[in-house]
Amino acid sequence: MTVRLYSLEKFANFKTYSLGSHTDSVVACFFEKGSLDMATVSRNGQLCVWECSIDIDSLQLWEPPVKKTREETHSDSEDDVDTSRAEENRAVEEVTAGKLRFE
Repeated sequence: MTVRLYSLEKFANFKTYSLGSHTDSVVACFFEKGSLDMATVSRNGQLCVWECSIDIDSLQLWEPPVKKTREETHSDSEDDVDTSRAEENRAVEEVTAGKLRFE
């Protein structure tokens, strides 16, 4: 069976860990005071002792990256748009609409 260890807060140097060695369901987990070392006990009485390589004092809170702000350009000029094709299409539609007969 597997023991999964999660943090309630986000830390930069601590991720989710999966610890596997138990042969039956884990029923208890105990942490040492002032340490991240722990012991787990399974239903069949197997005891596993886990030593953590990270000290509690060395945990670093995760800080989200600073969002980059886009510089706004204050342009008074409008974008140049070619409207000549739209006017040509409108003229063609008007001409063809006059030739259509509805029966």
